[in-house]
Amino acid sequence: MALSAQQAYDKLEERFSTISKLSHTANLLRKDAETHMPKGAESDRAELLMAQSQAAHTLMTATEVEEWLSTAESDADNLPAAQRRHCATEKP
Repeated sequence: MALSAQQAYDKLEERFSTISKLSHTANLLRKDAETHMPKGAESDRAELLMAQSQAAHTLMTATEVEEWLSTAESDADNLPAAQRRHCATEKP
């Protein structure tokens, strides 16, 4: 079943929220690395940051993101004005 523009927008919003949380987690890891990281833990921390970065990239560049954006844009007249503006500016 095809998604409506609103359903597609909601999926985009949920995905971007998850990516934002991953970014926040990475920032916490970086801050921790600067202030509290135990001696010798650099490689472990680097691996965690790399995994977080890869996860965020995978989520942002997934095929469904482009499909959701295309669906939301194609029927944007049925979205509230603020959501129409987001569709025009949040291309991956």
